[in-house]
Amino acid sequence: MSSLATPQSVTVVVGAPPPPGPQFGDIVISLVSAIDSSGVIVANATYTNIRTDITIPFVARVEYSTGATLVGTNDLAMTLLPGGFQTHPTSLAVPAGTYTVVWNAFDTLGLLAVAQSTVVIIAPPPPVVLSVTATGLPLTGVEPLTVNFSATASGGTTPYTFTWNFGDTTTGTGALVSHTYFGGSYTATVTVTDSLFATSTAQVTITVSETFLAGDITLTLASAISPTFNTVTYSVTITNNHPTLTFSGRVTVDWGAGTPGNSHGQSLLPLQSTIVTGTLLNVPAGTYTIRFGAFIASLGLAFTSVPGVIVLNPPPPPALGNISIEAFQAVPSFTPLAIDHLAGYHNIRTDISINVLRRVEVFNSLGILVNSQQDTVIIPPTQNFSFFGTLVVPAAGTYTVTWTAFEATVLTLLATQSSLVGV
Repeated sequence: MSSLATPQSVTVVVGAPPPPGPQFGDIVISLVSAIDSSGVIVANATYTNIRTDITIPFVARVEYSTGATLVGTNDLAMTLLPGGFQTHPTSLAVPAGTYTVVWNAFDTLGLLAVAQSTVVIIAPPPPVVLSVTATGLPLTGVEPLTVNFSATASGGTTPYTFTWNFGDTTTGTGALVSHTYFGGSYTATVTVTDSLFATSTAQVTITVSETFLAGDITLTLASAISPTFNTVTYSVTITNNHPTLTFSGRVTVDWGAGTPGNSHGQSLLPLQSTIVTGTLLNVPAGTYTIRFGAFIASLGLAFTSVPGVIVLNPPPPPALGNISIEAFQAVPSFTPLAIDHLAGYHNIRTDISINVLRRVEVFNSLGILVNSQQDTVIIPPTQNFSFFGTLVVPAAGTYTVTWTAFEATVLTLLATQSSLVGV
């Protein structure tokens, strides 16, 4: 007896066929343009994938030709997503003439799109002869005279370079330059050079009048002494170092800003020297810088010497009462078992700064020192410097706080104050 095999079944699902590959016309070339830009073809076009089902990779090629002669190409690999687009800007420098620009799109299987345009390249006009103009401001004046020069070029072939000979053995570069002149007459020359090494020149004439400058008048302190109380006798040498100009002005002497002094009329021929002497009266005690100046009022010029220092009746050293301890106070601190202290240390002297040792001490009811604080500070004349801090005490009670001021070097007592405070 025989048996038959059991029938079997298989389910097969048949899908949609794949989309066809790229075909001619699937890439559209639009917005094509080709223009003349000073002898350069500037071309542009937009490539669009009009398919909605596939991405298309291809090469975008631009061909430039005149007549049957191909003069240049430009390739760009593109990959456009479905519905995507991309521009392809290119340029090519060419001689004057009529040119055809063709845009292609192709893949490994063939041509996908083509477009073209025509452009006429106009021959540039013949070059203009290179020239340059120059100006300067100001062109006349008194030394030292700073002249601002400006040069403008035209024609030739850009870019330009500018070089200057200022007429006094110095040079410069650039279209805009400045230069400082001293007495005399000068001719500044600018030379412009274009990119083809053609040159052109222009000139500017400058006239500068002589005057006195720094160093032409010198003053040298010969002596300054204090022969008697509140007087200073001085001797100063004034020299006219200018080789051609005569000094006619005044020599002034004083012993501090804003103080009255002496004034001497003076005239000096070129390269001449003289000695000026005099006495300053009613000079208070102190250390002074004796100042000498030479002035030419008609020119608004001033010359000042290296000052000399003279000590006239040196001031007395700091003493008791020279420091005033002001606005002093001692109060319980927010910190438990502590005292906050504050005082102003005022230098009442008007002639010297004082190096002050400032000290604050706390004593208990038995007069025993329980804490202290001190520092050292230089207080200028008439100035008031604050001193504050917090001092811890061992227990609650009533304390005496004392403020003292000493001259820091020799410890001369200058001031003292005290106050009671309960903690």
